[in-house]
Amino acid sequence: MSSLCLTLAEHSGASLQQKINQYCDQVEFIEVRLDYLDDKAVPALPRVRATKFIATCRPPREGGQFRGTEAERLSVLESAVKAGFDWIDLEKDVPLTELSAFSTQIIRSSHFFDSFPLELSDVLDELMESGGDAFKIAARISTTSELIKLLSWVESLPTEIPRVVLGMGELGQVSRIMGPFLRNLWTYVIEAGGSEVAPGQFSLDEAQQVFRVGHWDASTGLFLLAGSRAPSPE
Repeated sequence: MSSLCLTLAEHSGASLQQKINQYCDQVEFIEVRLDYLDDKAVPALPRVRATKFIATCRPPREGGQFRGTEAERLSVLESAVKAGFDWIDLEKDVPLTELSAFSTQIIRSSHFFDSFPLELSDVLDELMESGGDAFKIAARISTTSELIKLLSWVESLPTEIPRVVLGMGELGQVSRIMGPFLRNLWTYVIEAGGSEVAPGQFSLDEAQQVFRVGHWDASTGLFLLAGSRAPSPE
């Protein structure tokens, strides 16, 4: 079954620290959106923990909130590594030489907020060529044909490629539910009542309910789901 990754996007360092302490060991992964912080101070992580932490400091070109220079952004991520984060999320256009001092695992990611990419395979090739330990593609889904294309393509990928591939928007919610079938490493969720960082995200409570009533059979590749959810407006 896909793991859940709770995204925390707080403007206040104190609020972020409180929520890290609150949710640590309650979910398998926590993504900390450092680009949302007003002061960009990297929070402290519990020394003993089961949760794996992902540091993301997204630039505007990939839909993020960081407004400083690229050197300042990489400095924030380097501070996250020193603070003990298990993963950093990095865009494909950042040279690997910029990360020579980093020892944590790297997610290479690419986002398409406005349109569906013409060739998903080309996007993945670029991500893999840039170097990394896992690869994330998030694309807005506007039609059922785009959704079918995304699901069919991910299903055809070799199982040994570590990835998170998902659709954004209401139609893309299907890809989030089908995380186990797609063999995604995790499914991104937000707090109940929280603001979406990407269109179509489920809340933690909703996702836990979905996977609680669903059943994933790894031997057959079937995911059976009972119940439904009306999409929320974006």
